Amino acid sequence: MRKIKGVDTICASTWETSTGPCEVKTAYPEIDSGEYWCEMKGVKRSKTVNITVSAASVILESPVLPVMEGDNVTLSCRKKQTPSNLTAELYKDGFFIRSSSTGEMIINGVSMSDEGLYKCSISGAGESAESWLNVTAGDVILESPALPVIEGETVTLTCRKMKTSLNAPADFYKNGNLIKTEYTGEITSQNISMSDEGFYKCSISQSQGESPESWLVVTERDVNSKPDPIQNTVVADPQEEKDSNVKHRSKRVIVLLLLGTQLHLSLFEDGAGFPQVDPNRQQHFAYETFTVNCEGLNGLTGWRVMRKLKGVDTICASTWETSTGPCEIKTAYPGIDSGEYWCEIKGVKISNTVNITVSAASVILESPVLPVMEGDDVTLRCRKKQTPSNLTAEFYKDGVFIRSSSTGEMIIHNVSMSDEGLYKCSISGAGESAESWLTVTGGDVILESPALPVMEGETATLTCRKQGTSSKFPADFYKNGNLIKTEYTGEMTIHNISMSDEGFYKCSISGSQAESPESWLAVTGS
Repeated sequence: MRKIKGVDTICASTWETSTGPCEVKTAYPEIDSGEYWCEMKGVKRSKTVNITVSAASVILESPVLPVMEGDNVTLSCRKKQTPSNLTAELYKDGFFIRSSSTGEMIINGVSMSDEGLYKCSISGAGESAESWLNVTAGDVILESPALPVIEGETVTLTCRKMKTSLNAPADFYKNGNLIKTEYTGEITSQNISMSDEGFYKCSISQSQGESPESWLVVTERDVNSKPDPIQNTVVADPQEEKDSNVKHRSKRVIVLLLLGTQLHLSLFEDGAGFPQVDPNRQQHFAYETFTVNCEGLNGLTGWRVMRKLKGVDTICASTWETSTGPCEIKTAYPGIDSGEYWCEIKGVKISNTVNITVSAASVILESPVLPVMEGDDVTLRCRKKQTPSNLTAEFYKDGVFIRSSSTGEMIIHNVSMSDEGLYKCSISGAGESAESWLTVTGGDVILESPALPVMEGETATLTCRKQGTSSKFPADFYKNGNLIKTEYTGEMTIHNISMSDEGFYKCSISGSQAESPESWLAVTGS
């Protein structure tokens, strides 16, 4: 994982390919500079390292990881595309400390006082960015649970010097604050709760040595309450996990909300199944404000807005903790905020995707964000920045000129599937807009499918029907755009469902051009 400009994101193009090393083949200063760390299933499992990608001609080569007291540390000042060493000046915390004819500075027997911000400069080439040198007293370690602990359990943290099992008086810290001094070198927390989660470290009393920080993860305990047979089904999978210091039971709890026998979802009625965008248009001028909202989406709560920018999936907020709720882009930038937006709950995509384009041009095309229904009237507007009055505009579909309008508007009456395509417009003397895709759907067909993830081994039924009627018609069913089955009952049942059944499904009434919007079928491991 990495945090770039305050936004947490995976270091890969998709979640599916995000396990394994993160290789940045062509590094860019604005895109790849930031904090990097490791996580597993949403839980941070490492400390953070800072990486700076510099557009300057000079960089300072310094250790990524903390160095231990007593070690020797080499800092090298390097000019781009120059392998030979050049005379360089080295600085710490903004103050000149020494000049080196080799471009290198060696700190022998490094101590805590050497910790700080370092940079360097080469005459005629400029200076490097600053990098923090972190020094740790390597002879003290904190023994803590490697795996998450469950609320209500007892946890012991042990502070000791490396290469000895003798207990010594120790100070314990949580999130940088002293919480307790224990003469046995051990601190025990009984009946642990979520409030105990955090970064812990310790120091041996009367010594300058302290341990690195360790993250203590606390997970909620399953509530042993009798579930309502209609409203809730609770499936617990207890699993014992061990390591050298801790042994505990870890439970995975999957809750499926059922209405009647199964909760169904119509993805198109009243715009359900799509994020809501305000203002309701695909294109926005640079520096304008727009909001993406999942409020009321299918009656679900706890959602967050996600987006894919330049092929990278990321949350539409500065941190995971603040990411639930509407996504408000107060000052939109073309290179940063253009992309796909959707809604998810706990890593599961629960909506279709909308495309938003932030344009640096002087002209935009105002077109619907959501699919329009066959038979509706659709208005496209061509707008010049900071010009409220309508100007004469030319409209194009799939690159071909279709008409000119003195009002800057084009109305498509009784829209049909043949009107679907890429539209753009131009205003004489101002330029042309970006292209936007107009999606047309046969609005009288809906696909009923499970709104929440189904578990492997279960049975799922998809129903294709015309809106406003419960009558069954022969229907064609598609997965990821490919025809998979024709059912004369209008229903398709997937028995003993598996992860390979996960995907986008849609249907069409046989003999008709009308088809439903796509619905995402999510499958979770049993």
